[in-house]
Amino acid sequence: MSEHLIKTSVDRLKEFSLDSFGYVYVNLADCWQSNRDKNGDILEDPKKFSNGLKSLGAYIHSRGLKFGLYTDVNNVTCHGKPGSYGFEKLDAAKYAEWGVDMVTNDNCPQHSLTAPSGVDMVTNDNCPQHSLTAPSGVDHLSQLQLDYSIMSQALNGTGRPMVYVVSKSTEPENVSKISHVRLVGQDITADWDVMLNKVDTSEAQQLAQYAKPGFWNDLGTLAPFDDHGGMSTDEYRTHFSLWCALKAPLMLGSNFFNNSRDWLSIVTNKKAIDIINQDPLGSQAKLFYSKHTEFSLHVIVTNAVCDSEQWQYPVWTYNNQTNQIQVRDKCLTLTGQLQHGQYWYITAKSCDNSTASQRWFLDRLTNQILFDANQSYCLTMSKLNAVPIRLYTGDIPSTYSPVLWSQTQHGLHLRHLQEQCLEVGGFPSIQIYLGHLSHSRYMYVAVLINRDIFPNIVSFKWADIIPDLPKSQLFKMYDVWTSERIGTRLGHYVTLTGHSSQTILLSSV
Repeated sequence: MSEHLIKTSVDRLKEFSLDSFGYVYVNLADCWQSNRDKNGDILEDPKKFSNGLKSLGAYIHSRGLKFGLYTDVNNVTCHGKPGSYGFEKLDAAKYAEWGVDMVTNDNCPQHSLTAPSGVDMVTNDNCPQHSLTAPSGVDHLSQLQLDYSIMSQALNGTGRPMVYVVSKSTEPENVSKISHVRLVGQDITADWDVMLNKVDTSEAQQLAQYAKPGFWNDLGTLAPFDDHGGMSTDEYRTHFSLWCALKAPLMLGSNFFNNSRDWLSIVTNKKAIDIINQDPLGSQAKLFYSKHTEFSLHVIVTNAVCDSEQWQYPVWTYNNQTNQIQVRDKCLTLTGQLQHGQYWYITAKSCDNSTASQRWFLDRLTNQILFDANQSYCLTMSKLNAVPIRLYTGDIPSTYSPVLWSQTQHGLHLRHLQEQCLEVGGFPSIQIYLGHLSHSRYMYVAVLINRDIFPNIVSFKWADIIPDLPKSQLFKMYDVWTSERIGTRLGHYVTLTGHSSQTILLSSV
């Protein structure tokens, strides 16, 4: 991060006319800070921002854009820079002086017990050991709510309108009263399953009920589009469609100007942005339909830590003669490769000792699970819960780690580094998200998703999807990505290729 990089991003954003599509906030992430002065005022890093953040803010505003900054509710940030605890009024006043339009207030208590090298703890002398420990009789979430409200009041007290973004560790029902945006889940990467995990989290926590004009669920910065890996064009269209339908703020990563024309055409789809994401009603789409296939039997990491005494998770066994790893009546199976060849999916399928796709080898030196004894392909799992395990054919990303095994009295112990066990998950292959629109022409948006890597037929009647809809209700249908008028029908029939979707606007007849 530097002044030069930020100004370059501003200039490229204007060059691509991305501001005309609503991309107007230029936000600095962590590490813009250096320290505090003797009065407690926050200081920008002079090496990165030689002209100061007030000058940078003025430049951003001169280009017709808005300026955002990052801080932390603790006394230090995730990267060990000064946080805002105890300095909320001073920081808010400084942000207003610099012309800040958005403030993201994170929560990284794991970094707040001691000062990292180079951080002067004298500047944090009000509470040098603060890590959001609640007083006796006050629960942690209540204390966190209080700390976030202090910054909210400080920002409001400046008289300058600033969008206030709070951490995922807060309770949405409470923070919706003191903030404008709440983060959801872990940071996103250009990964199909990680992206869908964000959407799954939002649905599982029923966050749609809190979304409304003035408060939004932030699923994260739009993942970078990489022609040489990451997500395919179909996957990225699904990603963008879901972010629009779930009314998530649309934010681009700092490297957006390195992306391709395919990426640019996706993030500037006017109908997806104007009609769906920016619909004045602000109604977040929800999951209305799910269908399972055999491929739905993914193998995932459970949310809970393994309990070896009660052994409430499936017992895995290893057959030394057939080299199969079995759970219940299913075997660990190499199912299919992603289109752009990065990795293979693993599912639990009926055991068949004649197929090579079920032959696994236990490495007794590394405690890793390998596919085909003559190859070094290692079974891996995401560091996030409920993301399917994979077999990588190349370099393993830093967000994944090997599946480890050990022998127990119950059988094989297949686990994550954090002692979380493997389970056969029930991921649906087909999902349909539906959201209300207040558009004069369109009543609903529907995002049809095929989570499989294989093609799937999606067939249904709208009356079976939309509650309280008359069986005879017809809809005119419009495809957001192909600009095709699909027709006027009671339902829909389409074949979706693997890892793809269709986004449809509906108007009643």
